[in-house]
Amino acid sequence: MPGAPRLDAPGTLRQVIIRSIENRSIVDDDQEASYFKELVAQAAYRVARQLTFDKDSTEADELIQEACSKAGIGIIALRSESHIGVLPKLRRDLAQLLVHELGLTRAETACRLGVTASVISQILRRTR
Repeated sequence: MPGAPRLDAPGTLRQVIIRSIENRSIVDDDQEASYFKELVAQAAYRVARQLTFDKDSTEADELIQEACSKAGIGIIALRSESHIGVLPKLRRDLAQLLVHELGLTRAETACRLGVTASVISQILRRTR
């Protein structure tokens, strides 16, 4: 059964795409122009963030390796699902550092620490 048709509300990204396809002006007034500029700025920020990921990724790997060395455990142990000894505290400290200091996403942080993004969210929520 087909879904309900989408509503075309002024100020939505869908509206911008439709106007572009129909070779119409993308914006009708200053409010729409401001909204459109904000969308473009957000997209540019996300792209720039993705392009700098390699630098942050290398730095994250170095921090994780250093923390594991100081704690006397291997990265494989860190990425295991174990809750024994210093592992939970180490994961918590690294999660805070990676998300708040390096700006990695929760999903990327979770991948690097061998847990789920939900676990990272719980860690960050509990340590506020």
